[in-house]
Amino acid sequence: LDRVLQPLLAGSWRLQMDFRGWLADVYDSNDVIAWIGQDVQRARVVASLTAVQGDTPSELIRFLLDSFDSDDEIASSLYGDFISGGWTGNESDRLSGQIAQLERWVASRTEPAGVKTWAAKVIESMKRRRDAVLEEEAEGRW
Repeated sequence: LDRVLQPLLAGSWRLQMDFRGWLADVYDSNDVIAWIGQDVQRARVVASLTAVQGDTPSELIRFLLDSFDSDDEIASSLYGDFISGGWTGNESDRLSGQIAQLERWVASRTEPAGVKTWAAKVIESMKRRRDAVLEEEAEGRW
């Protein structure tokens, strides 16, 4: 991992763009977690390479959000991945589905506090966006 990720730590924006959203997910999460340790710079690099998808957060996402829950850069990277992507149909439907997904994370008895805190913040942001989108859709501006 060090040979692959060291150039990203050094600031290689080209590799950052190429690997964004998928590279960290091709490695075993235990290996990536061991590589990060408690190093916030490494955690930031990995967060920028990690996809946020699925009904439950991955072990890597759990580690990042629970171990580095106060780091805005990590939270922002994960948020950016979560909200990006393509879809068909109404945006409000997509937002409602994402909100429901995160509400399950918050309601889970097994998710760590960092995951629940992050998810709750994202839910509030997405609800505000959904309200605006619902108004736009009702007015036919979409």
